[in-house]
Amino acid sequence: MTDMKVFELFNKIEFVSIIPKLVKFDHNSKQCLDAYKKAYDILRGMTPQDTEETMPVEWMKPLGQAPYIKVKNCEGDFWEKNLGGDSDAK
Repeated sequence: MTDMKVFELFNKIEFVSIIPKLVKFDHNSKQCLDAYKKAYDILRGMTPQDTEETMPVEWMKPLGQAPYIKVKNCEGDFWEKNLGGDSDAK
């Protein structure tokens, strides 16, 4: 499978499918679902900026802890630039 843009990754899945994983990762996230959904909708409505950067996406499986997804190389950038980066998610 080829890499896809982070924007494409966001548009490949629906928010409702993320909820169980959010709650499993952090039980307190139930209280923030409205805010998460708002950010998700904002991200899906943005126009990604063309960039050659890669946003590595990987599953982390710490011993004795719930697995989670870690996205690297996105700190301090505008969301449009992050959305336009290549995700290496499969």
